[in-house]
Amino acid sequence: MNTTVWKYPLAIEAEQTLEVPDGANAMIVQMQERTPCIWFAVDPDAENIRRTIRMVGTGMAELDEETSYLGTVQLDGYVWHYFEVRDVIR
Repeated sequence: MNTTVWKYPLAIEAEQTLEVPDGANAMIVQMQERTPCIWFAVDPDAENIRRTIRMVGTGMAELDEETSYLGTVQLDGYVWHYFEVRDVIR
């Protein structure tokens, strides 16, 4: 398996869906030229899947689902925290 690092810009939105290769490993969330971005280590030959990303501001209680922390960015005086919503089978 070849592993490559790919960057995906993130929106300043409560929720978004990214299409990434299956098995993509989230590495870091940082700002790049005023745009929040996430970098994944991916197998570029893997089939794409959808992953749901949730953004919340400091002090907002909006994490009612199982999530994994991805990273935090600061922009224009706001602090945004990004989480991946995990699929939970019940």
